[in-house]
Amino acid sequence: MQELRLRQTRVLAAPDDGVISARSATLGAVANPGQELFRLIRQGRLEWRAEVAAADLPRLRPGKRVAR
Repeated sequence: MQELRLRQTRVLAAPDDGVISARSATLGAVANPGQELFRLIRQGRLEWRAEVAAADLPRLRPGKRVAR
């Protein structure tokens, strides 16, 4: 069974150079298709995902500065 899984496995290269900032992969685990295994900081840029209350959404614009 493991040999069949190995034959069906495809490991793709990272889309860019960078620093791995998070790792959810574990040795011996079987990943689901599309599952994130590593998070990469590309070209030195850190991506941030903010949570915003629905009432504040109309005030947001691309490029607008924010403070926490």
